[in-house]
Amino acid sequence: MSEHRGTHADAPFHTFRDGLTNDEIPASRLVGPGVIIDVRSQAELNPNYMLSVNDIKNYERVNGRVPAGAIVMMNSGWGHRYPDPKRVFNTPDPADFPSYRFPGYDPQAVLFLARQRFITALGTDTPSIDIGQSVNFAAHVVMGENQIVGLENVANVGDVPPRGSIIVIGLIKLKDGTGGPSRVIAIVDNSCQKTTGGNRRKSNRNTRRKP
Repeated sequence: MSEHRGTHADAPFHTFRDGLTNDEIPASRLVGPGVIIDVRSQAELNPNYMLSVNDIKNYERVNGRVPAGAIVMMNSGWGHRYPDPKRVFNTPDPADFPSYRFPGYDPQAVLFLARQRFITALGTDTPSIDIGQSVNFAAHVVMGENQIVGLENVANVGDVPPRGSIIVIGLIKLKDGTGGPSRVIAIVDNSCQKTTGGNRRKSNRNTRRKP
């Protein structure tokens, strides 16, 4: 079984020798308040865009402080490119790794979220936490060093409100694993505000959405 294909989690051990392995991640770190940061307009102009500390602070000005224990998701709008690998990796040749062009996180933003906002996990609708052009995977390294769980190839992020949801990471448990396939679910109450990708459908009951 591949640990790092499709929607999956990266355990801290993936990039940090002393990081938690898949089976060591406490269940308490796999559920938390959802924070969806919308960078679609930036990613449309620059496919190598990195979500920045400034983006986080802009989010907080509108939605309030990122809560401790949060699971942060980047909405770059990349989800509509699936499942075509040429569009997902934004290259005419998906076998040519250096030609990849897709958004990711600025390592300083990961550090800020880990040490000043005390999040437990962060994710993206792109193939990697790092941008496609990364050669040192610095965002991954910071994530591992701070025992943050990473989520990649997350679907339907735009269906989740910027705040007010609870995200649950259904990570398959693999002994000594560096990651694993995951089913990611957002529990959204009717009182939540509109979604980052458009208005959520009206309902008379709580809904569960799979990011």
